[in-house]
Amino acid sequence: MSCADCGEQSGGTEWRNAYGVYFIFKSMEVGPTFRIIVPKYPTNDPNQRSRFTHYYFCIRDELLGPIVMSVGSFFPFKTSTATASSSASTRQTSASAKNDNAFLVVDDVAALQAAANMPSPEIIRKRLDYWTFILGPKFSAKERRQVKLSRT
Repeated sequence: MSCADCGEQSGGTEWRNAYGVYFIFKSMEVGPTFRIIVPKYPTNDPNQRSRFTHYYFCIRDELLGPIVMSVGSFFPFKTSTATASSSASTRQTSASAKNDNAFLVVDDVAALQAAANMPSPEIIRKRLDYWTFILGPKFSAKERRQVKLSRT
């Protein structure tokens, strides 16, 4: 699924300044797991994988534009994100012709490059950490001290 699938191109003006989660769906997928019980069919493979629910959140972020975030519902709660950075660049510049993620005609190339460089890695990490905190599982202060939790 791509960020464009989440529909930033809604026709109405009511969505222009609306940000947040606007669509959630779930899917059964295979992913890494951690279990404290002996599996029914044990293996020598230390990388256990099981089928469990993953939640997908379509987000419209004020700085990054559309984001799709996947959050696994089983420990270690793996998350992944996809962004459409060209969407943010389009909002900040005057691109007169665009085809999907390609800019065909741009009025000001320097402004487009500046907009593409605008979200620094620090800003991107901060925004993705924010959404991971909001949408991911919650841990107590004691749990956070005992385990190094980070979005990598």
